[in-house]
Amino acid sequence: TVPRYDLHFAAASGDLGLVEFALSHGQPVNSVLNGVLPLHAACAGGSEVVVKYLIDEGADVNAPRVPRRYSNDRHRSSALAVGASGSTPLHFAAANGH
Repeated sequence: TVPRYDLHFAAASGDLGLVEFALSHGQPVNSVLNGVLPLHAACAGGSEVVVKYLIDEGADVNAPRVPRRYSNDRHRSSALAVGASGSTPLHFAAANGH
């Protein structure tokens, strides 16, 4: 299996091939890592191609960032831990100049 954080890092870095691979190998498009979904990560990274792909695959465009204390994931990553609780993917894009 593909570790869940790989999908988020691939989305953040704009790596469409790895995003496709992770999703085709069972990663949920709306999986949560450190309170964010892959779509939040892609919007923060600014990859329009990855953002569109995730939306086409069913990513929730209105999903709010979940407070860390409510996230099941113990993996820590400062790269994905930006944005206030309740921030949507659009907020992540705007906050990063996209």
